[in-house]
Amino acid sequence: MTQHTATQMPLPFVVREHTRLAGFVPGENAACLAYLRDVAAGNGEAITYLWGREGAGKSHLLRALCREVWDRGDDVAYLSCTDIDQWQPAIFEGLERNALLCLDAVQHLAGLSAWEEGLFHLINRGRDFAAHRLVLAGNAPLQSLPLDLPDLASRLGWGMVFQVHALDDKHKAEALRSRAQGKGFDLGDDVIHYLFRHFARDMHSMCALLDHIDYASLAAQRRITLAFVRQILGHEPRV
Repeated sequence: MTQHTATQMPLPFVVREHTRLAGFVPGENAACLAYLRDVAAGNGEAITYLWGREGAGKSHLLRALCREVWDRGDDVAYLSCTDIDQWQPAIFEGLERNALLCLDAVQHLAGLSAWEEGLFHLINRGRDFAAHRLVLAGNAPLQSLPLDLPDLASRLGWGMVFQVHALDDKHKAEALRSRAQGKGFDLGDDVIHYLFRHFARDMHSMCALLDHIDYASLAAQRRITLAFVRQILGHEPRV
């Protein structure tokens, strides 16, 4: 979705108040985060590829980067390739006119010739726009993506590549506290330890749980305590 260009095909980019580069706890990703701040300022390479396992924070970084460039007043587009069954490769047409284009989960394009060719031509068109930046994310290193089009693999290797490392528990706790503070409440250590003991620890799952807890506390007009969290998550009977 773009901010200024009415003719641009809308894409599923949702501006979220908490999705900021400043809100991303770097852990082992300090160099990657510093580089993306440079991209947000209009610098960096024309192509950047981020890779890492699920839950490492790649989607957060892409959306946060979109938000930063959006706030700067430039057009952005975000497309998750997990949804390509809803579109045709023609969706790539014109996206090179955005100051920033983020393509998430590009591993879903691998082996699909029409989509690989569409991305290849998009990259070539982007060379005509000096301000255009393309940032992609996938679940494997470039050399491990099962791409059928050799020229596409070559093009993707032109720019910067960063591995996005998953956070350890210490940094996950820091990230959860930061996200909670952004929503207007404090998250106690006892609640964090409880969530870590009983639920999946990847950040995507943790953030979804936090959103659920926040919604439930607002609906019930209750403070977020360990007793309340246990109650709404099914480990204590309702009182």
